[in-house]
Formats: sequence, structure tokens, C-alpha cells
Amino acid sequence: MIAAGTRGRWIPWIFVLGMLIVVAVNAVLITAAFRSFPGLVVQRPYDRGIAYNEELRRGQAQAALGWTVTPAYANGRFVVSISASDGGPVPGLDVKASLSRPLEAMAPIEIALVRDGGDHVALVDFPKRGQWEIRIVASGAAGDYRGSYRMVVP
Repeated sequence: MIAAGTRGRWIPWIFVLGMLIVVAVNAVLITAAFRSFPGLVVQRPYDRGIAYNEELRRGQAQAALGWTVTPAYANGRFVVSISASDGGPVPGLDVKASLSRPLEAMAPIEIALVRDGGDHVALVDFPKRGQWEIRIVASGAAGDYRGSYRMVVP
């Protein structure tokens, strides 16, 4: 027979064990959070925020141009079509693109596109399949354009 004083001594240790499990799980989750994506999209976000009004003015000037920009990728060929508000091509543009992965710490791929007929073309070998962020910068006598697009590379 068990003595009356020792019968329930193990019950408080169940609560201690449960709390240790909670602390261990929290430690694993906190470690995983600190080692993952920090959420910082741009370097020096405060400085970028101060220049926001200038960004708004640029956006209004760009919208006034009425250009339609369409990026496409097929069979190793990256094509950017830029048409004016009347539907015709915009002459004399210097077009560059920056290709990066949205959630991966990978250096962007910088490319300069060459005029081919009415489009701007570059041969690109994407190192990975999946979603890519495409930043297009076009400048010339007709105006300046900056845009960001998402593209899935098969």
C-alpha cells in the first residue's frame, strides 16, 4: 500500500514538464523567425520614405505618357513591348531590366535590351523556374518609364 503523503507527488511535475515543452517550442520558433526573411524590401527605408513625394510626381508624369509596357518570356527570349498612347512603338528608347527573385536572397540579373523591330529583346537564361520580379527602366527623348512586374518562368 502507498503511503498517504507520496500518492500525488508526481502531479506537479506534469505541469513543469508541460511548461518546459512550451518554452522549447517557443525557442525553436523564435530561432526560425530570426534566421528567415527579415521583411526588409529596400535598403534605407526611411530615406526612401522621405522621397515619396518625388516618386508620386514621377508616377503622374509616367501615367501622362500613356505608354503600355508588356514584358514576356518564351524559349530563352525576353521581350519588352512598349507602345505609345496611339498604339505605335516609342522610338529612341534605351531599355534595361533587372530580374530578381521576390523571396530569395539572390543578386539581381541586370540586362540591357536591344531594339528588334518594334520590341526590345534580350536572350536570358533564368537560373531557376518560378516567380521573378521584373523591373523595367526605359529612357529616351520621349520620356522616362519605370515599372515593376511579376512573371512566372516555366
